[in-house]
Amino acid sequence: MGGKAGTRAGRNMGTDPDARMKNQYSNNAGNTGSAYNNGKGNGKGKGKGRKRGIAGIILDLLLVVFVCTALFSGYKVVSQLITDRQGEEVYDDIASLADVQETMVVTLTRPAASDSGKIDGAGIAAVIETGPAGAETAGSEAGLGEGGESEADNGAAQASGEGGEASQGEAPFDVEPEPIVIRQFDWAALRSENSDCVGWLECDDTVINYPVVQGNDNSYYLNHLFNGKQQRYGTLFIDAQNSPDFSDENTIIYGHHLKNGKMFGTLMYYGDGNNYYRKHPVFKLYTPDHVYLVELFANAYVDGAKGIPMTFATKEEYAQWIDRMYRLSTFDSDVVMTTEDRMVTLYTCSYDYETQRQLLVGKLVPLT
Repeated sequence: MGGKAGTRAGRNMGTDPDARMKNQYSNNAGNTGSAYNNGKGNGKGKGKGRKRGIAGIILDLLLVVFVCTALFSGYKVVSQLITDRQGEEVYDDIASLADVQETMVVTLTRPAASDSGKIDGAGIAAVIETGPAGAETAGSEAGLGEGGESEADNGAAQASGEGGEASQGEAPFDVEPEPIVIRQFDWAALRSENSDCVGWLECDDTVINYPVVQGNDNSYYLNHLFNGKQQRYGTLFIDAQNSPDFSDENTIIYGHHLKNGKMFGTLMYYGDGNNYYRKHPVFKLYTPDHVYLVELFANAYVDGAKGIPMTFATKEEYAQWIDRMYRLSTFDSDVVMTTEDRMVTLYTCSYDYETQRQLLVGKLVPLT
């Protein structure tokens, strides 16, 4: 268009060669500029188009990756929830199978707390009578360690006996006895399901209500349920080298620290000081022959790679280990643990470093 217009203008202007040359120069310059500008504009457009195309592809790819990741994560979460629920159902079924619904109430008394809130003298309640449970709700509602202000701390005082009178030098007992419910188990049914079963561990008003087994090694039950199915919950188990009757100085019960709070997932709360400990100062351990209270006296964090002793060559070594547990404990306890006593250590992972382990340690006190 610019070239033709320039020719017509030249013709109208006559035949002056200089004018025609000027006109031609002007037309050529105009055409060149126009072509340059058009070329420049077209180059920009094509460049922007190419850039937008590449950016769009990248964004599409990122979107696809995001969606796939979200879908995969959602699948893993749902799959984990389903698997976890299956594990919980296994243990619910085992509890129903094992519990014969007959209970006894063991009546305990506690030393009275001093004005400071501490229990004078040693500390835990003494067994003063045992009998059939006339009202299960009363026992379960009372739950050892869940009562009023005088039950703030746990300890290891012994009563002189039948009248509930404290022996000389010990604190007086509370007026009101404190009952706890002792369950009865169908050990034949449990062992028909799994012959490795050696006990049952329970902590009132928590999720901990599980069978305890002993395998040939310390690996199998890390990822196998009580019924033998492979699953991440595993089963609570005592060390393969421990005596199955809990007669060693230190019996270790292993369990997973699961982030959903199951198995030994709630033990982490004992690391926060006295609050949780005051609410849950004891566990109950059932075996085919005996019922025990596990009176907690320490919660410690150690390097599991160094090992945990189960038996001790001398009383001095045992005393040193007991003292170490007291010194490392995250809560204060009045339970008196001596070398004449046996202990149970609940052992689980902690996550400050790879080999860190949590030890929740209790004195084993026979009730029956």
